[in-house]
Amino acid sequence: MFAIANDNLEIVRLLIDYESKINAKLEINEKNKDGEYPLLLTSCKDSIELIKLLIGYKNKKSYCLGK
Repeated sequence: MFAIANDNLEIVRLLIDYESKINAKLEINEKNKDGEYPLLLTSCKDSIELIKLLIGYKNKKSYCLGK
């Protein structure tokens, strides 16, 4: 969540790649302490590339962003 909140596209990419290698699931549906979801944070900051990356990850893993 920290990398997403700070618009660090490269770190988010690396985490997604690492997650794939170890066959785990990133918890990108978790809210932060302010109750915000990662996709909400990226959309508020107009982080188009990060939004595309999160949606692509969601599509690849077939689960919902946000609850």
